Amino acid sequence: MTAGDIDRAKGYPYDIGRRPFLFRDGGVGPIDGAPGTDRMPVVAVGSNRAPAQLARKFANWPAGTEIPVTVAWIADHDVVYSSHFTRYGALPARLAPAPGVAVEVGITWLTAPQLERMHETEGPENYHYRERSDLAVDDAVAGRLATVGLYDGRRPPLTIGGQHIALAAVAAQGRTGPALMEEDALAHARDLLAPDAPLDDFIRLVIEDPAARATMTERLARASSPAPAVDQAAIGQSSSR
Repeated sequence: MTAGDIDRAKGYPYDIGRRPFLFRDGGVGPIDGAPGTDRMPVVAVGSNRAPAQLARKFANWPAGTEIPVTVAWIADHDVVYSSHFTRYGALPARLAPAPGVAVEVGITWLTAPQLERMHETEGPENYHYRERSDLAVDDAVAGRLATVGLYDGRRPPLTIGGQHIALAAVAAQGRTGPALMEEDALAHARDLLAPDAPLDDFIRLVIEDPAARATMTERLARASSPAPAVDQAAIGQSSSR
């Protein structure tokens, strides 16, 4: 394990940019018009819109592999941290309802085989893929998208003071809650789980020890879960007996 591995965890979601591009053979170029109808528009809330992450996920694909990536805004939602750790040590993103907020996301336009590959890279214990037509998604190239694919987060959003923590690296309008860069979000998780550990040592443990990573994910998810509602009427009845 190298310092580069620690930097990869801290650097999430990487260079996501804010312009449409065509990913081809690990590089990027200009996009030429709207993607074809043979491709599924899939929302990329975090690193899946970064060329470096696409290059990792499609590293062994044949020469000529192309993925158009466009930019869109989703109304009444925000991109927040999920309460789980990736195998490479990052706290990744998920979409969450946020009335009054509009958030910028990427749209990866995937062929059927590319979508299957993307499924393989998204842990089923943390994300559930489904097609959604209930989101207001306005794409800069393709216009309003009636249906999009989305990896819905299974884990609750990471919180601080009871509020969801947004990704400061992701542009949004109307955001009023807390927003952190990845390194600060990791430090917050470390403070909850292992407050005496130096941050790099904490990240190293998450990366190198799958059992510790799983345990810390479960603890983080429990800490981020909303407290169960208290039935005040039941309490009143009990106290009057």
